[in-house]
Amino acid sequence: MKVKGVMSVVWVMVFAISSISFANQIDPKATKFVPDDLVLRGGLKTLHDQYYASKSHQEQTIIVEMITKNTEPLRFDVLMDIVMFDLRGADRYGQSEFTSPVARLTALKEVAKTGNDKYAPAYLSIVKFDGSVQIRIEASRALGKFKNDDVVNMIINLVRFDLNHPNFREDNEKMFNDNRVLEALVQSMGEIGNPRFFPALLQIVSKRNHREETIQAAWRAMEKLEW
Repeated sequence: MKVKGVMSVVWVMVFAISSISFANQIDPKATKFVPDDLVLRGGLKTLHDQYYASKSHQEQTIIVEMITKNTEPLRFDVLMDIVMFDLRGADRYGQSEFTSPVARLTALKEVAKTGNDKYAPAYLSIVKFDGSVQIRIEASRALGKFKNDDVVNMIINLVRFDLNHPNFREDNEKMFNDNRVLEALVQSMGEIGNPRFFPALLQIVSKRNHREETIQAAWRAMEKLEW
């Protein structure tokens, strides 16, 4: 038990350092070039083309910030394309040869604000397949806005099968990462409040093959179910 406790602390430290690394992968001043009150009433195609032409992560991040300031309705589709472009190419820290991890995260957060359910299948694919843990967590949070049956069914499958590790160990990096994603998804289950989530949540608190944070999130989600 003492060994497990020590390993838990080690893994928490590793992921804390990884998060700091993720946040510092580009110059934090990069987005300062984009004024808060900037409004772009055109040029979306140019921004789109330049994003994919650029090999600079800093330029890509600035371009994404500029797209968020664009007024054209298709800007959200362009942003989601940027998120999905390197779905399997990013590593667990969001690093990719082709796309900026910060740009992808910025794009995803902006799209999530819309609450548009046409993006729900994309969020589900990100949770299941994306290489970046932080991107998967953000997509899990975005799913909390959707109450339709298709999304509910997919979330249940993710929780019971894709993100469930019967032999869970905190010193296994993949299992640990999946459980962090699961915690965010469980929080979204509480926001949705569908009572059909109960068996999946019960599985989490009864088998206890999860991080304590995930188990507590499951209890809180059950409190929010609309019985």
